[in-house]
Amino acid sequence: MKKLIQIDTTKPVDISNIFVEIKAKRPSSTLSLRSPSSKWKLASHKVQDVSHWKNNELTTQCFTGRASFHKLMPDGSIKSRGECLNINQRETLAKSCCGEKCSQICLKIGHGKYKYFITLLNIIKCILTLYVLTGYFALYHAYYISILWLFIPIHVFLTANKSLLKRVWLKSFLPWMHLYISLVETYAFCDLCNWDIRTLMVGPPMLLSQLSVINYDAVYFRKKNKRIITIHIIFVLIWKMILLAGIRLNYFSDLHVNKIVLLKSNPKDLYLDNISMYASKTTSMMMFLCGQLFFRLRHSDKAYAIRTNYTIRSNRDWIELNRQNRIQKKKLLLKNVHKTSHVLEEVEGFDEVHEIIV
Repeated sequence: MKKLIQIDTTKPVDISNIFVEIKAKRPSSTLSLRSPSSKWKLASHKVQDVSHWKNNELTTQCFTGRASFHKLMPDGSIKSRGECLNINQRETLAKSCCGEKCSQICLKIGHGKYKYFITLLNIIKCILTLYVLTGYFALYHAYYISILWLFIPIHVFLTANKSLLKRVWLKSFLPWMHLYISLVETYAFCDLCNWDIRTLMVGPPMLLSQLSVINYDAVYFRKKNKRIITIHIIFVLIWKMILLAGIRLNYFSDLHVNKIVLLKSNPKDLYLDNISMYASKTTSMMMFLCGQLFFRLRHSDKAYAIRTNYTIRSNRDWIELNRQNRIQKKKLLLKNVHKTSHVLEEVEGFDEVHEIIV
């Protein structure tokens, strides 16, 4: 019989230092030592991330900015911040000043089948004003043109909602900045015209057209009607560019360039004249209008003039505020339920009503 001879070719391995080598190959830990409380917070957030239950609370390690929220007042009431609630389109300024009938007429012109009449009137006034400035029409036409210019801002102001108008002008500084630029722009151009009869038809549109653009957000709420605001902004931009081009190309006759503001004295006085002031303020207003036009084309359902600020607090504060609001709402609900139960006890046929559980 053949004998099978097995030859062991493996070599003995020294495993005495294997754990030392593995330990040496491991990278050193970069985690800093944590306190027990920080470890507990980290573990709780890890559990929240993999939990199958929906977690509605915010993480307490971050901050959150909110534009609107409900705040518990010291008297126990809950008031809303950053919201305009229950806007009634019929609560206009005309209703408070001139009565219900005047308000209905203004609403019919602004929201009825004649709503584009203002746009057509705006085009006619611009053409007539340019004819007078260029000398094609006599100066006495400025009287009725100035009256036509006053119709649009007065109509927009009377048709505006009272609560929104109050929020636009009393809760934001942006309309007042537009008003300041319009005032300086109007003063500079009227000084260019030497304060003659032309200022009657040029002053009102420069000053009041920008106010109409701001007040339009308190007039038109529906998305389909906001295109009227966009059209008006486009006409105002075209109107300002035509006036700048007319001054630059000398299309407007009898313009008087005068010094207005002393900028520097000694050794040689340096003044800011009216034409430089008008060009600078008109350019600034055109930049504002371009930004507003871009905003309205991108967000056709939003109001540009109504501004709000973000309140940034820690998530812990927001969670506590929400908890206080829930507790207060529960108390008010229980109070109303008890009042209702006492009323029902006095009504015949409800003697068997003993308790209402919320």
